[in-house]
Amino acid sequence: MIEVEIKIRANLDEAEKRLINSGFLKDTKVRETDIYFDNTAGDIRGNDTALRIRTVEYPDSESFMSYITFKGKRYDDVSMTRPEYETSFEHPAEMIKILKSLGYNPVEPKVTKDRTVYVNGSITACLDRVEGLGDFLELEIITGKDTKNDALDRLWTMLEILGYNRDDTTTVSYLSMLQNRS
Repeated sequence: MIEVEIKIRANLDEAEKRLINSGFLKDTKVRETDIYFDNTAGDIRGNDTALRIRTVEYPDSESFMSYITFKGKRYDDVSMTRPEYETSFEHPAEMIKILKSLGYNPVEPKVTKDRTVYVNGSITACLDRVEGLGDFLELEIITGKDTKNDALDRLWTMLEILGYNRDDTTTVSYLSMLQNRS
């Protein structure tokens, strides 16, 4: 699968109003904690890829789910579009032990965010409050390789419909933003 994504800093209250006025429906609210991994040579991040364990807490049901994700190299330099492979598992501590045994260690810091998800057709919008960084709006479409350019065009159009500017987007990950804080 290909994750086509664009991201901007946004006021969450204003962004929520714009999403609802544009036909988005509120889906769910979660708390996500991401732990990224790399080897001592830095091969994962050095190749513009990512290896992550994400734990998603569902406050309404007091349950959680964990996922391991590998994100491949980006397809362009104007968005966060890249191949993504992900599967769920039950025991995060055991998965961390497996990755460490394979030579992959956690990269600091953890990325923790409160995320509210909205949906409009095939477009998912996430309003993120990232600890230590602030507030963001992400728009994404999961698609196949042949339709990634069409999906990106649809996201640019939706960004404009929401009243935001393409020049306000960033291709910097939350992890990199946190690491580069002064």
